[in-house]
Amino acid sequence: MECYSGLDKQAKLTRLQPETTYRVRVFAENDIGRSLPSPVVSGKRTTSFIVAMTAIFHSRFNALLRVSLRAVCTAGVPPVQPEPPSVIEVSAHHIVFEWQKRACDDSFVLQLEDPSSGHGFLSVYTGHDTFCSCKDLTRVTDYKVRLAAENTEGLSPFSAVVSITTRAELPGCPSKPYVKGKVSPHSFRAQWDPPADTGGEIITEYVVECTGTDGFRLDYSGPETNLLVKDVAPGQTYFFRVHACNSMGMGSPSEVCMIHTPPVAPGAPLPPVLSGKPKATGAALRWDPPLFTGGEGIANYELKKIMFYDGYSPENDGVVVYYGPAKENYVEGLSAGKAYLFLVRAYNTVGPGPWSDVMQVETGAGPPDAPETLRLQAKNANSILASWKEPWGNGAPVTEYKLEMSETDESEEQNFVTVYTGSKLLHEVKNLKSNSEYFFRLTAANVAGTGPSCPLHSCWTPPAAPMAVDESSVNFLVSPTAITLSWEAPDDSGSAIIGYKVECDQQVSVVDQPVSQCLLDGLRPDTVYKIRIQATNSIGDGNFSGVIKVKTKPVVPDVPKLEVQSVTHGSIKVKWSSVVKSGTEVEYVLEMAFNKKDVFQTVYRGNQTSHKLNKVREDTLYFFRVRAVNEAGDSPQSDVVDCRTPKSPPPAVKAPKVVPGDDFCLVQWPKLLQCEGEDISYVLQCSKSGAVFLDIYKGAECQFKYSKLEPGISYQFRVKPVRVVLCDARSSIPGSWSPVAACTLPLPSLSSSNLVAGTSAHDQRSPDGAKDRTTASTRKTFRQWLGTIDFADERVALVAAGTFVLICVLLISSYVLLSN
Repeated sequence: MECYSGLDKQAKLTRLQPETTYRVRVFAENDIGRSLPSPVVSGKRTTSFIVAMTAIFHSRFNALLRVSLRAVCTAGVPPVQPEPPSVIEVSAHHIVFEWQKRACDDSFVLQLEDPSSGHGFLSVYTGHDTFCSCKDLTRVTDYKVRLAAENTEGLSPFSAVVSITTRAELPGCPSKPYVKGKVSPHSFRAQWDPPADTGGEIITEYVVECTGTDGFRLDYSGPETNLLVKDVAPGQTYFFRVHACNSMGMGSPSEVCMIHTPPVAPGAPLPPVLSGKPKATGAALRWDPPLFTGGEGIANYELKKIMFYDGYSPENDGVVVYYGPAKENYVEGLSAGKAYLFLVRAYNTVGPGPWSDVMQVETGAGPPDAPETLRLQAKNANSILASWKEPWGNGAPVTEYKLEMSETDESEEQNFVTVYTGSKLLHEVKNLKSNSEYFFRLTAANVAGTGPSCPLHSCWTPPAAPMAVDESSVNFLVSPTAITLSWEAPDDSGSAIIGYKVECDQQVSVVDQPVSQCLLDGLRPDTVYKIRIQATNSIGDGNFSGVIKVKTKPVVPDVPKLEVQSVTHGSIKVKWSSVVKSGTEVEYVLEMAFNKKDVFQTVYRGNQTSHKLNKVREDTLYFFRVRAVNEAGDSPQSDVVDCRTPKSPPPAVKAPKVVPGDDFCLVQWPKLLQCEGEDISYVLQCSKSGAVFLDIYKGAECQFKYSKLEPGISYQFRVKPVRVVLCDARSSIPGSWSPVAACTLPLPSLSSSNLVAGTSAHDQRSPDGAKDRTTASTRKTFRQWLGTIDFADERVALVAAGTFVLICVLLISSYVLLSN
């Protein structure tokens, strides 16, 4: 568009848009016409906000200029005044501001005025972010803030000033509460001091928390700095703490103050009760603690007894029968059939509480007195007859007697054994020891209980025949024909033992002296005998002991007869005759030596009658002998038997290696190591087409060239080593055959050239003879080729069967065609 026309050489363009690109060109014009336009002017953008929206251009022609805007960029303007920042978060020591970013804004300047500094507005943030956190501020202070935006053209005017006040803090903890005045059992007054730091505001109220060990809890709030706590229990501990509160909330608690209320005397317990049925002279009582202990543990109880009569006084009458910490007591010294009153009260550190209500107890009948007329009489050596009279029953008839016996005069309870319980007035005690003193005591019982025991009474039993010999104490020494017995003397029952009787297989041997041993001879070897022993004194014969079974030893076994059963180069088997008689267990000991003068070594011990000795050395002389062993001892050694092991055959060689040639093959095998004075020869055998193996070589060499091989025929080779002793030409030990190695020469070609090459000069001179030889050679080669075919192969059998079927089909088809 045309924006100027005139004679001036410059023009000022106004009303342009800031930061807008314009392109300018100039035309010169006279009377003749308008010139071509000047090159387009590319103006540079100004960077000053003062010259913004101004562009100046010059003309080089002295003529009327017409200017068009092209490729000129006007300058930009600074941002306009931004909106005041908004407050995101306010606390006691920091404020977070936020503002909006416009398209013309590049960065921002945030200024804060701190009234306490007196320096006015100071920049606290300059940057590109749209938020700022002002920290380290003073609580409860009025701060002013303003914001300016900035770009490359300059800084905008500051926004309107925003005022914001920081918040207060929670107050500190008050002082530790303390007791004001005297603590009573049921109330106390606590006081505290305000906190040193109120958080910047006045304290509006105090929150009190009070808990007790008895479950008490108090929650209170108010402006006072003291509190009267009521309805507390005596002897309890209470925990007291205080919180200070302002407009920001509740501060931290104070230290805990523990307050203990003083205890008081306990309350009255319930009346005592009986523990079981009351006795004639005593009663068991028990009671429970009072429900109210006065805030202190119960230390002791006091139990009082009053003989019942009309007009009794619980406070003034009676006697204390118990004082102590237990909650039960057995009261003794009561009279049978009387009425008694019992009451109890509790003590703590403060003192006694009130008496409980009374409990009435009536005693019953008492147990009978101790019997005083016990009589003892020995009827024989093993029994005593005891009798007595009925004692005084103390208000109830005697229903039972208990007779106890002891072998000592000590009165310990564990020494007595009850021998009778019942209502009779006599009892016979049996199964006693003879010539022994026994002690007895008797007690009587009725419905009220058992009375005291009578004094100890003793009685002696007369002597008797001796006791039986303990079979466990019998010892014996055994030989094949005799048994020597010894034993411990039994109890003589009050009369000295004068002899013994020994019974062996119903034959009795008498020992006239008090000697506890006996010899039984003339017995049979390896026989079990049943023996019993009986002691005798002046009273008579005692009981026989238990049966003792003793077996005599067997006789020494006979000498076994030893012989060699079989010998190989690596083992020797020997056997010997059995010498077992009448089922006696016998062991055999086989010994071996390399010389009769050497020490024999045991090679076998057991109950078998043969043994095979393995891993022996070849060509070695061994000597053997054997003996039999049983309970009676060892038999003499048998005669020494000797035997020499033969030489071992050589080891088998590996399969020979066959190297085929034109009409021969070279058979090779590894050479074996040979001992001094010995030689190793080899036997090579060959089998043609599965026929019998035939010897083809014997000698010491380890290879053999086998000629005249036929093509297409399978040959198999094997080698056997032979160990030859040089000092004895007749001594040769063959080894085992090696694995078989096979070799087959390939078939020759059946072409005419091969057939012609196979003819001789004589065949060329005789045409008929050459033809016959060629035909025979061809037939032989064909037969050899057929011989190489394995008709046992399934594939070959299938091909042959298919060929046969095809020939049959062709023959039948030809016959059918000829018939038509």
